[in-house]
Order: sequence, then C-alpha cells, then structure tokens
Amino acid sequence: MGNENKMSSDNKPVVLIADDSKVMRVAFRKILEKNYQVLLAEDGEQAWSFLLENDAIQVLYSDLNMPNLNGHDLLLRIRHSDDEHIATLPVVIITGKDDVEKTKQEVLSEGANDFISKPFDRSQLLAKTKSYIKLKQTSEQLAQTTQKLEDEAAIDEVTGLLSRCYFEMASREVLSRLKRHGGQCVLMYLSIDNIESISQKHGERVANSLLKTIAKRIANVARKEDNLARIGHAKFALILNPGNLDAAYKLADRLHNELCAIKFTIAQDSFKITNSIGLYQPALGGDIVAEKIFVETEKCLQSAIAGNGNSIVTFSELDVAENNESQSATKPLSITSALAMLDRGEFSKINAEKEVLLLALLPLLQHIVTDEKMLQKLVALLETKGASFDETRQAVNQ
Repeated sequence: MGNENKMSSDNKPVVLIADDSKVMRVAFRKILEKNYQVLLAEDGEQAWSFLLENDAIQVLYSDLNMPNLNGHDLLLRIRHSDDEHIATLPVVIITGKDDVEKTKQEVLSEGANDFISKPFDRSQLLAKTKSYIKLKQTSEQLAQTTQKLEDEAAIDEVTGLLSRCYFEMASREVLSRLKRHGGQCVLMYLSIDNIESISQKHGERVANSLLKTIAKRIANVARKEDNLARIGHAKFALILNPGNLDAAYKLADRLHNELCAIKFTIAQDSFKITNSIGLYQPALGGDIVAEKIFVETEKCLQSAIAGNGNSIVTFSELDVAENNESQSATKPLSITSALAMLDRGEFSKINAEKEVLLLALLPLLQHIVTDEKMLQKLVALLETKGASFDETRQAVNQ
C-alpha cells in the first residue's frame, strides 16, 4: 500500500476504510482527512490487523467484496470479538448501486450499523462519520461510568456477593486489626478458567447464571466473616481470618473439587468448569500494606492459571521469614560481628556463642603464646577483670 497511511500526531478521531479499490480509498481520504485521521486497508485481513493494533479507531467503513477476508466475514469477526472496543465498533457497509435491498438487510442483521451506497455524497459521508464517532464516544463514556458505579457499589448485582470495592475496604480493616492485636490471615483468589468460552458459546446471560450458581456453592462453604466477594468477571476472593495456611489449603482444595464436580447442561450441551486458586499468607509486620497483599495474591492466582490452569498455588511469607531465621541461627557468629556487638553492649548472644568464639580465636592464641613475654601479658590481662578496651590495649603495648 506504499505511503497511503500517514498518521498525524494530533488527537483527531481515527476512521478506518476497508476497500480493495484504490480509487475508493483515495476518495474517502480526501473527504475525511481534514477532520479525521484516516487509515486505509485494501482487504478485510489488513483491516482486522489495524483494529487489533489501534484502539483509537472510532468507526469502520467496509466494502463487501474484498480479497482474503470479505466484508461479511470481517463484520462477523468484529461482532464476535472478545475485545469490547472492537465488538461495539460502529461499522458502516459500503454497497454498490447494483446491490439489492436484500443485501442491505443481510448486513444489518449481521450487526452493521448502517450502509452507504456508491457513489456516495460528500455531505452524507461527513454526517454519518460525525454521528457514529459521537455514538462510539458516548457509548464508551457510558460504559466507563457504569463500571465506576459497579466498582463503588457494596453488592455485586450478578451474584449478590460483596463487590471488589467493599472487599478491599473490609480487607484493609482486617489487616489493620491484625497488625495492632496480632494474628494471621490468608487471602484466596479463585478464578473460573473456561468462563470466556462458555460466554462466547452460550451468551452473557448464561454465563451470569453459571456465576450465580458458583457463588452460591462458594458461599455454602465459606464463613460469613471471611468476606466472600466477586472481584472480577469470573474471579472470587476470600480473606480467611484467622489464617492458617494448611487449613486454607484444605478449604481451597474442597472448593476446587466441588466446583469441578458440577455438571451444567444448557440446550443439550453438557459441560463442566475448571478453576484456579491462589493462596497468599502475608507476614503482618513492618510497613506491609493491603495493596501489596492484593498484588501478591494475584501473582499466586496467575501462577495457578499458567499452563492449563485447574490448579492451586500457595505462598507464605511466614515460611520465608522462618527459613531466614533458621539460616541466621545456624550461621556461626564471626569475630568481627562479636566485637561490634560487644561495642554496642549486646552481651547475651556473645555469652551464648562463647565456645564458638573461643574455637575461632584458638589458632591466633596458639600463635601468640609461642612468645613467652606475650604469654605473660595475656595471663595478666585475663586476671584483670573489668578492664576497658583502652586499658587493655595500653597494657599490651607496654
């Protein structure tokens, strides 16, 4: 296509034209380029690539008869996309003067918003473009507002569980209380692995009905104080307090197996679901904050989802801390560390490590006592109890 596509750096809305006729592409560009950034595709596959790469596209004009991927199939691919921006994109079909009314009705039934006939009128093209870009922007603003309201609500509409916003607020309160008064907790994130394929095959309404059933099963197992919530499309969360990781794993394993055992039947199509679970036990000390705990729990969940999912992954900061303490406890105290601790007046650990320190000093002492004069000084020093470091050094130098 050479240099047909030269994107400017301004904030003009982006319009995509898909037509295998270079004459038509140039005609569209001349009319629209003053007010819009125009992307030109010479077939459906190239148009699809543009849609995947550029989420700033606000409207698509597509011819029906194109090589590689025609307008009908491009339209169907758009309407069945998992990407909400692509799936709701305004699509205007370019029809020829010989296209019958039946063709126009077909594209509308396939999900096209409108059609424009060749040869098209300049003012009509500008009017349609302005209208559909406004429609797209309004729809996206409405979706953002709706999402914000859902996030701020205390109860999830679909499942009746706590919302993500409320769960995070409740979790912060639990963590704050545990940090003040002691205790532990475990966060659990559970995600349904194959919900997207179910939604695509049977629709959002069926998927939501399935989520309600799953929510009830989880609620039957969880305690009320565990703050069960729906925190994503097919993601649930629990904050288990008190938090014993072994007990949390047993609960996770029970939930995992119970959900996997459910058999769903929809329109003679029987299927089961799989799920992945992440468990995270934080060390509630120092400057630990709720946001870090949410992030670490999500990491455990993503590790469980990796591959084919259908698994449980756990991680405990307490185990890490215990291992570090164990390694520190078994490491011998060095002479340098002992001298520094002595200088700070930290005598208890030095007293506990006297034999170890003596063994470390023994080669040096054995070398010193080969000198009769130094041996006498060492004996005198050992007999002088309570001498300061400066006094000891002065005695050695005499």
